[in-house]
This record gives sequence, structure tokens and C-alpha cells, in this order.
Amino acid sequence: RAQELIEGWIEQNTRWGEISWRPDIVGERIMNWLIYTPLVMDSMDVIYRGRVLDSLARSARHLMKETVDIQDGPGALKAIAGLIIAGLYIPKGEVWLKEGSKRITFIIGKEVLVDGGIRSRNPQEQLHLFMKLYVLRQAYSEQSERAPDILIQALGRMASNLKKIVHGDG
Repeated sequence: RAQELIEGWIEQNTRWGEISWRPDIVGERIMNWLIYTPLVMDSMDVIYRGRVLDSLARSARHLMKETVDIQDGPGALKAIAGLIIAGLYIPKGEVWLKEGSKRITFIIGKEVLVDGGIRSRNPQEQLHLFMKLYVLRQAYSEQSERAPDILIQALGRMASNLKKIVHGDG
């Protein structure tokens, strides 16, 4: 079923679309497709596999351009995380990895506060970003790459902050 959904998405989104090619959505899509690669690429159909890889590469190239002057915020972190994941897992993606690693340092410095919260102070958004950044750190590790120190430090601060969040009823 995953392959059918991806094939359908590729067929319907070969051209740029305002929502489907928004940087944060592209970053999330790259992360999801690559995280679930065993399901996505478990096909003997060489044409399908080629189309998926081509779509992933197009998406990474798009993020490379779009994240140069990206606005601050959670969306920027999602976009850059997608660029880094592409660089870690797609063959010949070293440039994406290098640029993404530089860019995430800047965005984390602006978005993740000293106390581990995020600028929006939205706990649900913080948890979502924490999970994305955790997956990103794991991806660095799985590819025997060193994650940027700022990423590791931000995750520690965010985890500590999230542990302190308690509903009003305890």
C-alpha cells in the first residue's frame, strides 16, 4: 500500500505546487520516505524504484535552494532536517549533508531556547520537533557521521524541558 501511495503522489506532483513543495512539507516527506525505505523500496520494479529516487533527489535539490533564506521557525527545522536526511541516505548527497549541517546550526540557535523550550512555547510543537531532531540524530549515528554538537545539546535541553511539562491536574 505504501508503494501505491508514493507512486500516486509522484504521478500527481511532478510539477511544483504551492503546498506540496513547501519546504517544511518537502522535508517531512523526505524524512518519512527514507525512514520507511524498507517498505517504500521493497519492489522488484526498477522503474518504480528509479522514480522514487529521482523524486527524492529533486526534493533535496529543491530544499537546497529553498533553505538558503528560509524563515525562522519549526518549518525551517523540518526542511533542513529533510535536507540532512537526504544527504545521509541518498547516494552522492554529501553536499546536501554538508549544507544542511551548516544551516541547522543557525536555525537551532534561533529556535531552541536556552531552557530547552522553543520560541513559540507550544509544547505540542516542541514534542513534534524533538521527535524529528531525535530521528535526525539517529540518522547521523546510523551512517557513522558525527551529529553537530548544537543538535545534541539542543536535544538534551529539549528533553529536560519536556519532562517538566505537566498538565494542570498533575
